[in-house]
Formats: sequence, structure tokens, C-alpha cells
Amino acid sequence: MTNDDVLYRSRLRLFALAEAIGSVHEACRLMGVHHPTYYRLRA
Repeated sequence: MTNDDVLYRSRLRLFALAEAIGSVHEACRLMGVHHPTYYRLRA
């Protein structure tokens, strides 16, 4: 597995967690990602 695969999977987990919880802010806090980074990754 390449580094790109690892990053891709972690992004998918973040997006899925945000959807499951219903809160982007909380998902980012749990995964240790800065809140604005979520929106940059989604673009």
C-alpha cells in the first residue's frame, strides 16, 4: 500500500465519520484534523 492509499483511506474515514455523526467539527476533533482542512480536502 502506498502513502497515497493511506491518505486516501484516512480522508474517506473522516468524511464517513462526519456524515455518521452529523458534525464536521466533531469528526475533525476526533480524528485530529483542523476544521478548515476538512473543507479543503472536500474540494
